[in-house]
Amino acid sequence: MQDTILIIEDDESILEAIQMILEAEGYHVMSSNSGEILQQFVDEFPNLLIIDEYLPFERGSEICKRIKLQEETANTPVLLLSGHAKIAEIAQKCGADGYIEKPFNLLSFIEIIDQHLKVSQ
Repeated sequence: MQDTILIIEDDESILEAIQMILEAEGYHVMSSNSGEILQQFVDEFPNLLIIDEYLPFERGSEICKRIKLQEETANTPVLLLSGHAKIAEIAQKCGADGYIEKPFNLLSFIEIIDQHLKVSQ
């Protein structure tokens, strides 16, 4: 079965680029510009989430905290995405499984995704 990755990113060009990269790697990708999309997942949650830290109405780290506090989603890998100088610290404080710094190296980006999906299986 194909892994599903959810990307929450408000910058349309970054969102499209990440989606194209991951689809080319064989992943099923869903995307949104806000955390509200999480409300639609009832029975099956994505295998991995990539969440931008700076969304218009909420921080990615706050979304991550909510995901990690719920028993049914606590083990889902969450990666924060940001150009913030302290993204590693922010990711650690909210319980994220990792982070991706903007701008990112394509090969490193794919390695991080693959690594977190293998660990979660």
